[in-house]
Amino acid sequence: MTISNNPILQTRLPINFYVWVIISLLVPIVFLINGMPLSSSLLYFALIAFLVYVSISRYACNIMVCKEFIEISYAPLGIKEKYDLTKIDRLDYKKGYYDFTSKKEWAGNRFAANIPNDGIILIKGNEEYVIKVNCRFGDFKKAYVVIQAIVAENKRKKKKK
Repeated sequence: MTISNNPILQTRLPINFYVWVIISLLVPIVFLINGMPLSSSLLYFALIAFLVYVSISRYACNIMVCKEFIEISYAPLGIKEKYDLTKIDRLDYKKGYYDFTSKKEWAGNRFAANIPNDGIILIKGNEEYVIKVNCRFGDFKKAYVVIQAIVAENKRKKKKK
């Protein structure tokens, strides 16, 4: 089987990732302008950057969906994960705290936990692969629908054989 790298869908980084970058860069500059020592500014930079990243930008990524696989590129570290869609039997998802209309949130009480990411669950037999993603509003749903169509098409092809 030849693997095609022609993306069917390519998502973009979420806006909250850019907010994280801006906040992380502006805080030490403001502290330095106000006369705070450089060492304190750098300490606060690290602390604020970490807290803002964990609370709103964790798992920020691009999702590239191709016919045979999906590739998740996590920012800012550039970590890439690839999942073969031809071996997947079923697909499911979980939503983050921001989607008040979803019945598939991570936590039972949507205000109990601050979970900014969504999850794509790939099911192969008895195994589940949970892919945590944080992408732009609307991009997650588009990616899920495209992946679901590919998995369904692959399932139909397997039945014909």
